[in-house]
Amino acid sequence: MALTATFAGKRVLVTGGALGIGRAIVDRLVQDNAIVTALDVNETALKELKQSLPKVNAIQCDVSKWADTKSIVKSIGPVDHLVNNAGIGKRHPLLKITEGDFNQTFDINVKAVINITQTVVQAMIADKIQGSIVNVSSVSSVRATKDLLLYSATKAALSNITKTMALELGRAGIRVNAVCPAPVDTPLMVGLAPTPEALPLMYSRNCIRRLIKPDEVADLVLFLLSDKAAMITGENVFIDAGYTTN
Repeated sequence: MALTATFAGKRVLVTGGALGIGRAIVDRLVQDNAIVTALDVNETALKELKQSLPKVNAIQCDVSKWADTKSIVKSIGPVDHLVNNAGIGKRHPLLKITEGDFNQTFDINVKAVINITQTVVQAMIADKIQGSIVNVSSVSSVRATKDLLLYSATKAALSNITKTMALELGRAGIRVNAVCPAPVDTPLMVGLAPTPEALPLMYSRNCIRRLIKPDEVADLVLFLLSDKAAMITGENVFIDAGYTTN
């Protein structure tokens, strides 16, 4: 049996879609002739995305701003699939965390997911779209890492948010899952290493000793979005090269 699925003609919204994992997801969807909207706060990256993939609806959006983001998402119209990928990860030692650090991390990694999903799902239900949603989480949702208290806390919250969303939306035929990668070869993850020399330590617990490629995460995201995963919902699916096994 061929493990293939098509997104041709499907409308897909990807947040944080101009760089890293989000860009890999957008690339794959465009290759399959999906109708893609990418939100990102990075204007330069959005311009490059638009130049490379003119068919993508690339929109600058700071997802931490509730009202502005809700207005933008409403203007996009109904979609068939949503990928909540936008996120922030910075090192914050416990004794140096400020209120601003807390608000910024939770506003982007948690509040925005709830706001965007709420807005998208309302349109899905109104149009009777039995769509699917994938939230991009992390192995940090279940593992503690020095100086990543805020980041880890948001990803732990996202794990339960994913399950609760799946519980509430299942009767509408809407599936919700999360992917939980170990360190991925993106500017965000590489930036979490305290020094370039310390980068190998980020994957030293992996059974497969290398950073995960963005395309490898994109493969899993597209599978979970697709009809091939029709009976998978409420799951936090790990793609971690064996990190949580070791």
